[in-house]
Amino acid sequence: ALPICRPDQDDFFVPLLESYMSMCEPQTLCHILGFKFKFYQDPSGDTPSSLYRVAAVLLQHHLVDLDDLYAHLLPVDNTIIEEHRREIMEAKQIVRKLTLVILSSEKSDEKEKDKEKEEDR
Repeated sequence: ALPICRPDQDDFFVPLLESYMSMCEPQTLCHILGFKFKFYQDPSGDTPSSLYRVAAVLLQHHLVDLDDLYAHLLPVDNTIIEEHRREIMEAKQIVRKLTLVILSSEKSDEKEKDKEKEEDR
C-alpha cells in the first residue's frame, strides 16, 4: 500500500502527496489506488484494512475523487443488484417454508386437541 497507511504520519505524507500531485496527472493517484484494489479483488484475496484507510485519507484530503475511484471497485453495480434480488427471493422462500411449517404444526395441534376432546367424551 501507499506509505500513508501509517496514521501517525499522515501529516507528513499528505502534503508530500499533494506536492507530487502538482507534477502529474490528477488521475495518477486514483489509478494507483485502483490498481491496488483490483489486485486484492480476486476470489481468494482479502483487501487489507490499511488500503481502505489509505483510500479514506486520500478522499478526505481531495487527492482522489470518489467517482473516479468507484470505477476501480468491485463488484459492479449490476452484480450487486442481481445478488440483492437473489437474496430477497431466497428470503421469501424461507418465509414461505416457515409459514407452511407453522401452519401445519398449528393444524396438527388442533387435530390433537380435537382427538383429546373426543376421547374425553
